[in-house]
Amino acid sequence: MSGEGVQNKRELHAGKENPCFYVKLKRRFFQLTQDYSFQTDVKGLPCEYKQIALDEDGMLHIKAGYRWNGPTGSPAYKEMIRGSLVHDALYVLFSSKGPLHKNRPQVKRYADKMLFDVFIIDGVSRWLANMTFYGARDGSWLFEN
Repeated sequence: MSGEGVQNKRELHAGKENPCFYVKLKRRFFQLTQDYSFQTDVKGLPCEYKQIALDEDGMLHIKAGYRWNGPTGSPAYKEMIRGSLVHDALYVLFSSKGPLHKNRPQVKRYADKMLFDVFIIDGVSRWLANMTFYGARDGSWLFEN
């Protein structure tokens, strides 16, 4: 990592369980500083796209250096970073033309629900988790092809 665009070079971590390590970049962007893995319930659909891979058993692997925009439409509280990372990575995978694309509606519903669940685990208020969940669920059509 060159440090270009890094606001705070101090490595941060998010998540009470299985934390991810990242740096905050300019303009609400974040970048992983270590590889990160997260167990999903999306099994039997292995796929890979750039820095993201989902294996046969549903383990999501995201490589260090991956950049994402945090929780869209919500404040970027530390408790929201891990959920937004995993949610974003799943959206990238089902938006690519791999096996998840064929199961897009089901995977999208799962990713949106998982966003809410990880927020709650990491200490986000139920109200804010709900607002972000509905924004992701109902607003993502704006970004579809």
